Amino acid sequence: MLHTLSIDTWSLTVDTAFGIIRRLRCGARDVLRPMSDASRDPRLSGCFALVPFANRIDQARLAFEGRVAEMGPALPEPHGLHGTGWQSDWTAEDIGSDHLVLTLEGGADRAWPWRWRAEQRFCITQSGLTVDLTLTNIDTVSAPASIGLHPAFLLEAETRIETGIEGIWDCRPDLIPSDWRPIGWPDIEAHPLDNCLTGWSGRATIRTPDQRPITLVADTSQLQVYRPKGENFVCLEPVTARPNVWTPIKNGPVEPPAILVPQERLSVTMTLSA
Repeated sequence: MLHTLSIDTWSLTVDTAFGIIRRLRCGARDVLRPMSDASRDPRLSGCFALVPFANRIDQARLAFEGRVAEMGPALPEPHGLHGTGWQSDWTAEDIGSDHLVLTLEGGADRAWPWRWRAEQRFCITQSGLTVDLTLTNIDTVSAPASIGLHPAFLLEAETRIETGIEGIWDCRPDLIPSDWRPIGWPDIEAHPLDNCLTGWSGRATIRTPDQRPITLVADTSQLQVYRPKGENFVCLEPVTARPNVWTPIKNGPVEPPAILVPQERLSVTMTLSA
């Protein structure tokens, strides 16, 4: 079901199918990549939630404290990808002209043995859009958990992205992180990427000639960037942990454990303005 929120020059269309943003506009401008009305592929949406894990898990299998998750691979890749929230129907719990709350429960199955509950809160104001994503461990045991949001921005001619980072997780050919190195954003800005960046400033500005800049602000220190070669979009994903975080890598910054005890919550807040 589609829900449209609007205030002043801003309008937002959210679909409970997959819990996705189909369109976010400021005046006549698309702030996020617009999704066609006919499309049913959430990966083509403007934004979707990454729950109960963010990005990839090696070979679609995770063993953790006596339980094993065997999720379906995201073909043609052999890995688990983005959790299950983007493949599920969410429930609208609170609907207003300028806000919307979606909820989803999952887990307790072969793909993810740990029970969880997720909530997305969308709030639109005269300044832009804020999305609050929360994951709660509703199981009786500790559970692995990492979350994020997956906004996609159009890359027009001469678009530049301004942000700050301290390092990058380099990947194996199959896109699983394998090694970390220090680097600044200007050194990798123009290159194709599908990597997690660390020491992120929490702010990114997208500048296009003759347009107001689009600003993303989030409360994470890690940013997954997906910028495929030859495409006209970039995904700047605030995430709580790198892909495959439950497999330790010796080299790299100290990583907080991506684990929730029963009833503990994990959250990400993202604001988009133009």
